[in-house]
Amino acid sequence: MTTDLRPAEAWLPLDVDEQDYVKATFEDLLDTGETVASVYAVTCEAIDGIDASASSRLSGSAVLESPEVAQLMAGVLDGVTYLVRFIVTTSASRRLVIAGTVLGTRVGGAAP
Repeated sequence: MTTDLRPAEAWLPLDVDEQDYVKATFEDLLDTGETVASVYAVTCEAIDGIDASASSRLSGSAVLESPEVAQLMAGVLDGVTYLVRFIVTTSASRRLVIAGTVLGTRVGGAAP
């Protein structure tokens, strides 16, 4: 049996002083006529480096404009890589996930 892997996408780094949206586009996962009906959850965890409050880096609620979902992130820590997972429910009652990584950095700072 062959399994197609869906690795996490690598999104642009986010400076420690930035507050910006990370976005996931579900267009390639949707069937013809299907839309993203709702955001089930957006999660954030530190997968490289230490941030005991990684989930608090998500600010406010996700913004849904099918087929795209955006989530505001703020207060990331320098040198920490975050895994952000967008979990949505479609108009066909399917649940889909797109994950991506965001590196917290300090523009102009030394490499971690």
